[in-house]
Amino acid sequence: MRVIMKYLFSVFFVLCLSSSVLAQNKLHLGLSANIPIGDANNFSSFALAGDLNYLFDVSEYWDVGPFTGTSYAFGERVEGMQLQDVQFVPFGGAVRFEFLPRINFGLDIGYAWGIGSITDSGLYFSPRAQVTVTKRIDIVAAYRGISRSGSSWDMIGIGAEFLLN
Repeated sequence: MRVIMKYLFSVFFVLCLSSSVLAQNKLHLGLSANIPIGDANNFSSFALAGDLNYLFDVSEYWDVGPFTGTSYAFGERVEGMQLQDVQFVPFGGAVRFEFLPRINFGLDIGYAWGIGSITDSGLYFSPRAQVTVTKRIDIVAAYRGISRSGSSWDMIGIGAEFLLN
């Protein structure tokens, strides 16, 4: 967990140093509660996730840019045995499309680095729908999938995304 925090702090610090560039683009911080589904449901019943993305306007309706984040799934207690927590650090590219003035659809795709001895890394895929509540806050519903060596880790979640600049 310490490595994840150092990584996220470094990314945030570099972005903050670019304040003149940030004024023309969009830095977002997202927080969500997730429910593991499929195979992941056998190991956890609840997860938290945080996302950080930096989007550039490429047209009136399209934004693209890099993203990173972290997800932490709390291990279940099965037959008196506590299963380990599962953690990932995804990173890659994000795209958002403004479907209507207050409704956006998006996709984050990249790689999810598994943290810990039991967590395999894999391809990360996260389609999402967002509804703008205020100028700086969106409500987000998302699916998060990580395809890894013959299995997958899947979650559905809801959360909020905050515009930081």
